[in-house]
Amino acid sequence: MVPGYEHQTLQCPACGEAERRLIFKPAKPPLTFSSDKLPAPSVSNEFRKRQGTRLCIACGKKMALIESEPDHNMMVRGYEHQTLRCPACGASERTLIFNPG
Repeated sequence: MVPGYEHQTLQCPACGEAERRLIFKPAKPPLTFSSDKLPAPSVSNEFRKRQGTRLCIACGKKMALIESEPDHNMMVRGYEHQTLRCPACGASERTLIFNPG
């Protein structure tokens, strides 16, 4: 297995159905370079609304965006890591999305 990845098993408290996911959890924050002095692109609320709301795989409720940070490792600007958390059951998920904003 590649370092930083871990398996998580999420189970629905209502029906008992379980799902196993492979999640990336970095051990330390990504490196920043001195050439990254350009301001990060702003993420508009309108763009987030167009993307739709993610649903929790564990309980089916809407997940809330709790953190968003730009990814400086991609060759194209606009990628960002988003951390989502379910307010109902507390499950969290981290995804990489492209924001053309």
